[in-house]
Amino acid sequence: MNPIDVVNAADGGYVPHTAAMLHSLFSANPGQAFTCHFLHKGIDDSHLQALEALCARHGARFAPTVVARSRLEGLPIEGRFPEEAWYRVFLPQLLPQVDRAIWLDSDTLVLKPIRELWTLDLAGLPLAAVPNPALYTFADMVKKIGVEDRSQYFNSGVMLLDLKQLRDEGSETALRAAGAKYRQWIRFADQDVLNVVYHRRYRRLRLAWNVLAHAHVNVPETLRVHGLEEYREAMAAPRIVHFTGLEVMKPWYYRCSHPHRDAYLHHRAAAGWPPPDYPDRNLRNAFMRHVPLRLRTVARTAWYGRYAEMLSYLRPW
Repeated sequence: MNPIDVVNAADGGYVPHTAAMLHSLFSANPGQAFTCHFLHKGIDDSHLQALEALCARHGARFAPTVVARSRLEGLPIEGRFPEEAWYRVFLPQLLPQVDRAIWLDSDTLVLKPIRELWTLDLAGLPLAAVPNPALYTFADMVKKIGVEDRSQYFNSGVMLLDLKQLRDEGSETALRAAGAKYRQWIRFADQDVLNVVYHRRYRRLRLAWNVLAHAHVNVPETLRVHGLEEYREAMAAPRIVHFTGLEVMKPWYYRCSHPHRDAYLHHRAAAGWPPPDYPDRNLRNAFMRHVPLRLRTVARTAWYGRYAEMLSYLRPW
């Protein structure tokens, strides 16, 4: 069986999450060969050796690539996202021998086989992705970067990429130009510039392929973008879950109450990493982790005075 090319990028702090993601990938795809491309700016050899050993235990090939910081020149990298988030812009050139790849963010877990995604017919389009269902508070930003219909805005954390087509089209040049043009409006790093260029030219994936954390919270927006059938499928049988959003959504924080928190902890431990340090472990958060995600979101938006958003979250009740 031909290997599937999977790509990921991380700094040293996110290596344990990458390891959990890779272990979930191998566990959900027994017998499948993988080439795991890992992009980084230069991290400890001990981290690279640990990831390589993890891949070797599961019959996968580990292929690290160092990305020179000079590649980032001219891009708006000043935001809250790490520079590794921008590596997707250079991916076709960084992997010149790879024609097709699946990108998986470090904060994802693979729960089902992904060969169906790998063999998907892109019908001449350069990529496939899941529309982002959590744009209620970012509607103005999305319009300012040229995406008139926010239902077309996609999440870049899980993508099937035709790297050959992207190379042939000169995607890096187009993405750099988008970054320069919309620099003042960029909020979600490379995801915004990818949407500027490709929001009209991508194949929509079903929600189950990238179940963003906000899908558990903002049900009205998720239903608006994906519909009831896709929502039910994603909740009942998610293929890939994505721990997006605030710390309450991240399973390496003690106050996380994401429904797949324990799955993350299982894969992290099975990959050979100790439990998280939990810098936020205290009595208050011991209570908060048992409060449902949506109720906590309602309380947070009310606290900040975002009442229209709060009512949106309350609507399903």
